[in-house]
Amino acid sequence: MEKLLIVLILVLSFCLRVYNLDSLDFWVDESGSIFIASQEDFSQFITMLLYTRQQPLYHLILRFWISLTNNSEFIIRFPNVLIGVAITYVSYKFAVKHLNNKWIGLITALLVALSVFHINYSQEARPYNLMCFLSIVSMYYFVQIIQDPSRLKKVFYVISSVLLLYTHSQGIFILLTQNIYLLTSLIIKDTSLKIKIKTWFSLMALILLLFVPWLYFLTRQVIRSHVLPSGWLDIPSLLDLNLLFTNYFSGSVFACVIYVVLAVIGILKLKNTKKNYLIALWIFMPIIIPYIFSKIFFPIFVPRYELLASIPFYILVSSGICSTNKYARIIIILIVSASLFFNINSYCKSYSNYSYRTAEWKDSINYVQSHITKSDLIFIYPYYFQYNFYIQQNNIPVIGLRLPLSKEMLDMTKKRIWLIHRSCDSISSEDFFKDYKLVIHKKFKGVTIKVFEKLLRQTKP
Repeated sequence: MEKLLIVLILVLSFCLRVYNLDSLDFWVDESGSIFIASQEDFSQFITMLLYTRQQPLYHLILRFWISLTNNSEFIIRFPNVLIGVAITYVSYKFAVKHLNNKWIGLITALLVALSVFHINYSQEARPYNLMCFLSIVSMYYFVQIIQDPSRLKKVFYVISSVLLLYTHSQGIFILLTQNIYLLTSLIIKDTSLKIKIKTWFSLMALILLLFVPWLYFLTRQVIRSHVLPSGWLDIPSLLDLNLLFTNYFSGSVFACVIYVVLAVIGILKLKNTKKNYLIALWIFMPIIIPYIFSKIFFPIFVPRYELLASIPFYILVSSGICSTNKYARIIIILIVSASLFFNINSYCKSYSNYSYRTAEWKDSINYVQSHITKSDLIFIYPYYFQYNFYIQQNNIPVIGLRLPLSKEMLDMTKKRIWLIHRSCDSISSEDFFKDYKLVIHKKFKGVTIKVFEKLLRQTKP
């Protein structure tokens, strides 16, 4: 029965993630990932990772995937669908292993499968899903090696933890969570721990050693973040924390309150305080430390980075549901599942209605392709943006621009020049096109297209 239920949940998880996978065009961050992964020169690949403050593993996987397949939205996003289904399964495995309760595991898997927060990031060509998956795997083997430090389990723990660090810098907080849990358990002389402190520090040293090849680049990224903070990140407020936990449960404040109550019940009903402590650390360390750091130094708190902290929250909610009697449990499961399922459509619409998600790239590229000539030249800003992907696959030359514009970037010998950029970007182009006249100014949703034609100089008689 248990195996049948988890299979059905995994099938549901897959269907919800693959549905409408290519309904939206690539947005800016996805285009950035594709642009990085598409770099033919490996040194340029590393340079772009450094410049955009990205970690390498997901982009290496995407680089390999792109080399094997075509570049459609469905194909490029599909690996994250599979990773999303894997998250559903490893969440189930962790809950069963850590709490020794198959029903908590099954309900946790159901919550993950129905979570729009997870569905959305399973439909993006970005590293957050892989980060979440590896964080659960790392925690899964962590709870095993502290009870049974066999060689094979230690190997899997080290591999998953190293891969996590190579996927996203947020993985540091998972290792920090594990270290705090283990060290505090040793301080209170927890006799259930079987791992020796010397063995643990050896594992940490091995993880650090395996991460050394990228540590130099990560340090440069941190320095760059301090010197040149990301313009799109603001100092977080308590409203951002509220929004984060609301997003964990499909954007409904009412549902979030219900789930928080169930999570509190789950904490109170879990008899093993040590297991409660680990789950609580897993929730708060990846959230609170970035939040406080952002308040004191420079912003690093991003709600989507906290995808990995949703899993322990779902486990506590599942524990609260399982603390009720059989009939009440069935009713609660049905109500929770129904509220999540029927809220999927409305939440997905609100999520996809963000301007950066719904820009009409395909419509605008169709316009470009129907009006461009071989002698024209296209400039695109940002340099890694959608047109760099869409137009190149149709053999139309594209030159990416960086701000501020300089005359060295622009080829002023062409008779007609296209300038394409996001509508939200203010680009002062008039100074660079004094010898041209604006002949087309076309606006699509989120996209602006300008076409300049060279002025014919009048010769003196």
